[in-house]
Amino acid sequence: MVTIGGSEAETIGGRKAVTIGGSGGTRGGSGMMTRGGSAGARGGSGRDPSALRSGMEAAAPALSAETLRGRLLRGLEAEHVEVEDTTPSRCSTSFKVLVVSSRFRGKPLLQRHRLVNELLAEELKHIHAFEQRTLTPEQWEKERGGLQ
Repeated sequence: MVTIGGSEAETIGGRKAVTIGGSGGTRGGSGMMTRGGSAGARGGSGRDPSALRSGMEAAAPALSAETLRGRLLRGLEAEHVEVEDTTPSRCSTSFKVLVVSSRFRGKPLLQRHRLVNELLAEELKHIHAFEQRTLTPEQWEKERGGLQ
């Protein structure tokens, strides 16, 4: 075990495993980094296994396409929201969203995405992959008009 800048690094089988702010336990990882938890050969969720056993870890909110759709519709006063649960084709919880809202007018892409991320902050803690498209009503109409 070697300490590098306050983090512990362990070489196992010629591969370096680094853990930042959590317990070790990485076996067979190839240069794998985790934050705030342990990573193991069986998935490396980044969660502390002792917290899972003791029930100390907070329960994930009910994540579904409909739940996310409702939050986006209400929170952004959206005209149109599409949410696709892409979890079956991925390794963990993932969603793809399209949000059309007048609140995006005059805002660059980064600010639009920040609005969505702030609204779904609690949910995003439990989502592995999140892809988003954010359009103004005018952009949505132009895009749809080109398809018809």
